[in-house]
Amino acid sequence: MEDCVRLCGQCAGACAECVKEMNAASAAIPEMCATCAEICDRCAAECERYDTEHCQECARACRRCAMECRTVASA
Repeated sequence: MEDCVRLCGQCAGACAECVKEMNAASAAIPEMCATCAEICDRCAAECERYDTEHCQECARACRRCAMECRTVASA
């Protein structure tokens, strides 16, 4: 479960940084979003290992976020 907590923190941090870059209309948005998608996928994979509802909900949110980040990164 330690990895789950660590990855959730990394995921939240990456998402927050993407929001900052988007708000600043930064040229780094595609790269930041691609990295965020990778981190979100890792977090989702770890959370999916646990049967608790909050871990499953986190995994679903991370998968949605990764999908949206990939859309932004490829635009």
